[in-house]
Amino acid sequence: MASNPIRFPHDNAPAQRDAGLTDHEIGELLNRAVATIQAAMDTARMAGLVIEPSFSLIENRLTSSGMRLDSFVCKVRSFRRLA
Repeated sequence: MASNPIRFPHDNAPAQRDAGLTDHEIGELLNRAVATIQAAMDTARMAGLVIEPSFSLIENRLTSSGMRLDSFVCKVRSFRRLA
């Protein structure tokens, strides 16, 4: 007697290595994003704001493609000191 295969729902996206971008393109996107954040923080500092960035590691985070991986969250506190 042959066993019946277990059918899985087809609405789950298959796990993929990337979204169709090369490693070089992903690196460029990341570098541009970091440069944009740095420019925004520099502008805020020159305007007199106090900036406190921090990064936290979030382990085993679920992505939109259904994969779980470690990722980073950037928190930036900005405020103006009272005179």
